[in-house]
Amino acid sequence: MELAKYNIDIASLCETRFSESGSLNDLEHSFLWSGKPEGERKEAGVGCAIKKDIATKLTEKPRPVSDRIMTMRPPLSSKDNFATIISVYAPTMTNPD
Repeated sequence: MELAKYNIDIASLCETRFSESGSLNDLEHSFLWSGKPEGERKEAGVGCAIKKDIATKLTEKPRPVSDRIMTMRPPLSSKDNFATIISVYAPTMTNPD
């Protein structure tokens, strides 16, 4: 509801704390995430919330790189141009690796 309230199309999220990778949908947005393998401690994770009308235009699925990095390439107005969005979670320097 907050994303719709402020008319946000795409938001990068950190500390999602979900296992594996996957997606959820609500009325206006799709939530995509990348986390640690099932059974490991859920202490990190990255994700993106993207408006459904943009998510349906994705020509390739968002790519989970790790529990701290995820990439997505939504199309721009021209059919051959894409934006590259990188969602990264970097904990504070006081946290262990």
